[in-house]
Amino acid sequence: MSVQQNGFGFAGLCIASLMCAAPAAAQFTLPAINPVRTSATACAAINSLIRPELAAVTAQWLDAGGLPIAASGDAAALTVASHCRVSATVAPSIRIEVWLPAQEAWNGRFLGLGGSGTGGALNQPGMAAALNSGYATASTDDGHASGDLAWLGDERRLRDFAYRAIYEMTAQARVFIADFYGRPADYRYFNGCALGGRQGLIEAARFPGDYDGIVAGSPAPAFVDAAVLRLWLQTAAGSGPGQPAVRPDELALANAEALAQCDAADGAADLVIEEPGRCAFEPGRLQCGSTSSGRCLAPNEVATLRQIYAGPPVPAIQELDATGLLRAGAGPDTPGLAIGSERGWTFVAAAEPDPFTLEFFRRAVFASPDWSWRSFDFFSDVAITRDAAGWLDVPTADLGSFRNRGGKLIVYQGWNDTWSPPEATIDWYQAVAAAGGSGPAPGVGEFARLFMVPGMAQCGGGVMTLELQRTVETWVERGIAPDRIDTAIGDGPPTDGTRTLCPYPQVARYRGTGTRDSSSSAICAN
Repeated sequence: MSVQQNGFGFAGLCIASLMCAAPAAAQFTLPAINPVRTSATACAAINSLIRPELAAVTAQWLDAGGLPIAASGDAAALTVASHCRVSATVAPSIRIEVWLPAQEAWNGRFLGLGGSGTGGALNQPGMAAALNSGYATASTDDGHASGDLAWLGDERRLRDFAYRAIYEMTAQARVFIADFYGRPADYRYFNGCALGGRQGLIEAARFPGDYDGIVAGSPAPAFVDAAVLRLWLQTAAGSGPGQPAVRPDELALANAEALAQCDAADGAADLVIEEPGRCAFEPGRLQCGSTSSGRCLAPNEVATLRQIYAGPPVPAIQELDATGLLRAGAGPDTPGLAIGSERGWTFVAAAEPDPFTLEFFRRAVFASPDWSWRSFDFFSDVAITRDAAGWLDVPTADLGSFRNRGGKLIVYQGWNDTWSPPEATIDWYQAVAAAGGSGPAPGVGEFARLFMVPGMAQCGGGVMTLELQRTVETWVERGIAPDRIDTAIGDGPPTDGTRTLCPYPQVARYRGTGTRDSSSSAICAN
């Protein structure tokens, strides 16, 4: 089952001297408005812009029609409105595209799009959807090509991946917009999930003046701890190559038992666990000898389930950030996976971690191409990893500058996500609430809200359809904060209909009357 994100299909070593200096804010000199300049001539004029930081820039006016997808292996094309297509490269290798709708079709908004996966490609489908809805939009490949992992050993390109590519994309897009339309955008928004979600949080933390509103999904704010968790999951799931401690077919059994024990806690049995974090699931009930069912788990399989839920046994570290707060992800443990997510544990069938995780540790942490993931020590090597690459985490939970500029942030996180630990996102949000920020500190809900999505994996794969771009625009432009979000259910269980998402820590609870597949049957409550 798929989840459409926001109607646009968005998915998803400071190394001492490199980290600390943020790029200087771009200086904009707006050209005089020329009312007789056509969109085509305004587009051509961008080619004459002098931008010393750009290695190359090309602007071309394109009439409405089909546009081949650059990263597609087939002849598929996107249907796009007439627009000015600006392609640029920022040294050393950050590729950027900015698509500008005709002057009369522009809705006055700029929408920056985040990356997906491990980066390496432009989000052209998302750009096409945004363009066709009237947005000026931009995307970047994050400074490297898809499939190439050598950049993980290059300090400059790691910095581009961490924050510089999105910063440069935003800065250059603002210049192109001002030149093309003769004025800046009325509102600036950022939308991304997975890699893009983390980029959204980094924008709010590092560059609080870039965007008025940000939608960030499945952000993995504690990047290092998420990578450590992936090593732990592989370690716990396999006793050796080809010898998984829990077989994939047994995950369905574990998931069925989790639903049986926890599903109805919100007032209705609907194949969705609303609050996995409060579910007292006992996998021992599946152990052979403890159940009369014809199917059961051996003691070592039950132990493996418990290890996956618990997360790696990393030592307690009292590490404070610059604001005096415990750094996100630096607490006594790294959260494991949520109860109810078992059907998405694809790692149990893999012989080793995914290539990105392996190369991250080999190149960025240990600088050894022969490093073996089986040698990782979850007591001593976690500290080494944080020392080498901890700057890849979202740098602070203090979003006071973003808040004070009027910024609004919507974060969403699927409870069934196996790449971005759900509890880690909650930990980060709670740290934001505790930080408050400089000046009078309203509640965190005045400028940032977190929506936990039951049944959803990373950026999709669950039962919810998210329409959050319009939601953040309503918050920014009309001052109406989202007290609940009624979403369309996808084409999987339980059934077609609508469901309710509530701002954390509230959850949707069944009223006791009406169908559970209607949002009118739910209330938001603690």
